[in-house]
Amino acid sequence: MRAIKAQEQQQMEKPSFGELIGRLATESSQLVREEFSLAKHEIVEKFSQSAESGKLFAAGAVLGLGAIFSFCAFLILVLDIWLPAWAAAGLVTLSFGIATYLALQTGLTKWRSLNKNLDQTMETLEEDKRWIKDLDLTK
Repeated sequence: MRAIKAQEQQQMEKPSFGELIGRLATESSQLVREEFSLAKHEIVEKFSQSAESGKLFAAGAVLGLGAIFSFCAFLILVLDIWLPAWAAAGLVTLSFGIATYLALQTGLTKWRSLNKNLDQTMETLEEDKRWIKDLDLTK
């Protein structure tokens, strides 16, 4: 008699198929929300890393403008003591052009080297895929 009651109680504790499907739907939607949250976090992180290379681009641009508008005239006048004015102007322009190019190339190289993939999100999505495949609804 006790064995029958224990068996009936066990069957009553087992969730029905509908309950299992409901639980799966709830947990799946929660999982999707968490994945979107993770992706958003990763995108913000990648954007902040990209901002650093943008700062180097800006520094290169400021160097270029500074070369054109301020220091060029001074250097040309100083070099004019030893060189003709046209040679002094050419030398100053070439020097600042090289400095500008190097700053922009450094920023571009750093920007290209950033990993722009959402590695953590992709990894957890793969784990979720494996988890769903391994899911046994009869438990």
